[in-house]
Amino acid sequence: FTLYFKYQQAYTSPYIDITLDSKVLSESRKIFIRLPNNYDDTKSYPLIIKSDGNFNLTRWDNVITDLSNRQKMQDSILVSIPNQFWQNTRNRDLVPPFARQDVSIEARPVTDND
Repeated sequence: FTLYFKYQQAYTSPYIDITLDSKVLSESRKIFIRLPNNYDDTKSYPLIIKSDGNFNLTRWDNVITDLSNRQKMQDSILVSIPNQFWQNTRNRDLVPPFARQDVSIEARPVTDND
């Protein structure tokens, strides 16, 4: 417990988390926003939108920071949108309405290979 507590004290998340209330979805959603180091609100930045946003946030921060520091990519803003896996909302969230008529969004049948 002490080690974990000390790690938590030393670790500062680069993410800002906010909650959005959606009238369309009739629910609230938390999103995580990562601004570039030395963020300047007078500048424009590329935007990366990440679904499954609650997974691998530290890894994404490390990769973006490393690539940016090595000038392999521009400083970018990352918006991570967590999915709500415990609810049946994944297809609603990830398949656009116009595509639902052409794509089967039903659960995949269980096979012997599963």
